[in-house]
Amino acid sequence: MSWFILKDQPIRKKRKGIWLRVRNNDDVVQAIKKSKLMRVTEEIECIEIKELRPNNQVLLEVWCSSFSIWNRKGRERFNVFYLLVNENEEWICEGDLGRGLK
Repeated sequence: MSWFILKDQPIRKKRKGIWLRVRNNDDVVQAIKKSKLMRVTEEIECIEIKELRPNNQVLLEVWCSSFSIWNRKGRERFNVFYLLVNENEEWICEGDLGRGLK
């Protein structure tokens, strides 16, 4: 899969809709764990930049999945929540998921 650094997308308003790479953005993962919105049995599936706020803040949409043996036919359940964090120009983004670079 391709990837790019967030500062490669110089126009800030075009950053909305871009997916962040989970395994390379430790500061985002630590902020998610610190928020305690993610359950112990869950893992992060995807992180998307949903909204750009003033003062260099962004609203992230986080999708976490958990596998439960009590669900019908072993289907996954998703926990979706939003997290407001400071934007980091060094975030690694997925190049072929979300909107990516055009």
